[in-house]
Amino acid sequence: MVRVEERVAHLEGQMNELSQGLSDVREAIHHLEQRVDLQFGTVGSQFNSVDARFNAVDARFEVIDRRFDSVDRRFEAVDRRFEAVDRHFEAVDRQFAAVDHRFDTLDRRFDTLDDKVCRQFDALDSKVSRQFAWLVGIVVSAIVAAMGAVLSRG
Repeated sequence: MVRVEERVAHLEGQMNELSQGLSDVREAIHHLEQRVDLQFGTVGSQFNSVDARFNAVDARFEVIDRRFDSVDRRFEAVDRRFEAVDRHFEAVDRQFAAVDHRFDTLDRRFDTLDDKVCRQFDALDSKVSRQFAWLVGIVVSAIVAAMGAVLSRG
């Protein structure tokens, strides 16, 4: 029986040691929980700080986004103005095309008139040339007749 009592005593000692170890583990776990709670509190405040910073950055981006929207509206207005100017230039181009067509028409009319005047001038030139030949012939005949009369009297 001594052996059983020794074993029981030994087991009770081990149990006391285990109880003490378990108590130490509980205390360590409690201390760990306190440290983790403290760290989570610190991390939570840091997250809140980061969240506040993100909110500030987000507000800045919203301001920048509104500025970009304003710039986009300005560019759209400028684009509409350029389109209006482009339409105006197209209208001016059409007017210049109409004026160019009129000049082409006038140019053809002047060419036709020039051809007609040239033909009439050529016809008049040939007529004057024929009349000049007749006049020269008449003058030469008159001179010959006058010389013949002068020579016959003399």
